[in-house]
Amino acid sequence: MRRIYRLLTLLLGSAALAGAMSCSSDDNDSTVATTTSCFVNAAVLGGINCTLHTTASDGSDSTYTAVLTGGNYPLSIDHLNGRIYLQDSLPKGCDISRVTFSTFTYKGRAIAIRSLTTASDTVFNASDSTDCSLPRLITVYGYDGTTRSYTLELKVHGQSGDEMDWTRVATSDEVAALADQRLLSDGDALVLFGRSGSQTVKLTSTDDGATWARDVADTPVQPRSVQLVGGNYFALDANGNVASSTDGLTWTITSSTQQFDALAGGTDMLFGLTADAIYYSADGTAWTPDELDTDAAPLPATEIACAALPSRTNAGYEDVLLCGVASTGDASLWRRTLAPEGRYTFPWNNLIVSADVAAYPTALGNVSLVVYDDAPLLCGLAADGTLPALYISRDRGRTWLTTEIDAPALAAATSLSAATDDAGYLYLCAGGSGEVWRGCLARLAWKEVQTSYYKIKFKRFKED
Repeated sequence: MRRIYRLLTLLLGSAALAGAMSCSSDDNDSTVATTTSCFVNAAVLGGINCTLHTTASDGSDSTYTAVLTGGNYPLSIDHLNGRIYLQDSLPKGCDISRVTFSTFTYKGRAIAIRSLTTASDTVFNASDSTDCSLPRLITVYGYDGTTRSYTLELKVHGQSGDEMDWTRVATSDEVAALADQRLLSDGDALVLFGRSGSQTVKLTSTDDGATWARDVADTPVQPRSVQLVGGNYFALDANGNVASSTDGLTWTITSSTQQFDALAGGTDMLFGLTADAIYYSADGTAWTPDELDTDAAPLPATEIACAALPSRTNAGYEDVLLCGVASTGDASLWRRTLAPEGRYTFPWNNLIVSADVAAYPTALGNVSLVVYDDAPLLCGLAADGTLPALYISRDRGRTWLTTEIDAPALAAATSLSAATDDAGYLYLCAGGSGEVWRGCLARLAWKEVQTSYYKIKFKRFKED
């Protein structure tokens, strides 16, 4: 039995040895397998020096240098087109002439970068300072002799995201002639209502305020009372009756049983104000008294303006901010929440503002309240007809700041109105001077670049 076992072991060993020798070359050289991997697989920026501006307590400007975390500005790697680039530009003031990388890994034998001075390739060391003020060519060398090149490109914003760019798009005689102006954005058009003598005039612009088409309404209404609610126009006539219109030219009295001093509007809800009450209506015909959270605080009596903002806490809800000056001369600020489809009813809340905050500017005339950069923004004229500042409230009515958004160099005007559009632009129209201004915060105009993609697989089913 032992002899048989030894014989089988010898035969199996001989077969394995023969098989191994049959895979070797005749000259006994060994064969080394090489990989075809040749690419950059990760790149993360290191610390980036950035010069920032600040304002001292005395109002003077100064600069300081901060080191930004490069990982907050992701790099994308496009293997198909050979690009390594930022998903978004770096902030204004960043120095990209001395860039380091916290991570830069590749698959291959070596990696090189082309010199900006000699145009020759040198070994690339990611921890060394690299001048990226111009696009750089980076090449990965594979073990099998193949190469793959990438263009490394970093960009820096030419302006701060909070800089306001203003352009005077027109000086219009039609705009100049109108008093008591009210500017609205209706789809792709700007619509300006105003008074010319005893007539109510409607101006329409489809080219961002550069030119205007003039029409006269069949019935005079109060231009500054015009509201665009639910796709229809609403306004007050000379007697305080509510009128509606589909085009802003042909007006029909919808309610003669209730007169109002002013109108305000949410997206789909209309509000009418008297000296001591607020009413609401969905169609301008049937009016219901609204609930106020206190009887002590007076309602706005003059320079009444309103704006509707999406709720910060509940999807589909809306916050309506109502501003003005009470009969006492004090600021009167109220806010109400609108629930979707009228599921809940909330009262108007009086905003009590303490004396130590930036207060609502009660001295302004011809005020407009719009929603800009997800916040209510107020503008109006000083007593001399100038535009002193633009006021924005990040806490939705309690604090009004003038340092965030710069106002344009508007000439003295007799009336003023403002509107915003869905593209992030703010428009100002001035009666008297006829100036039309268009402005935008830089960051609101920046385009978002798609960096994520999803692949959807569809399962095929056999037909019966």
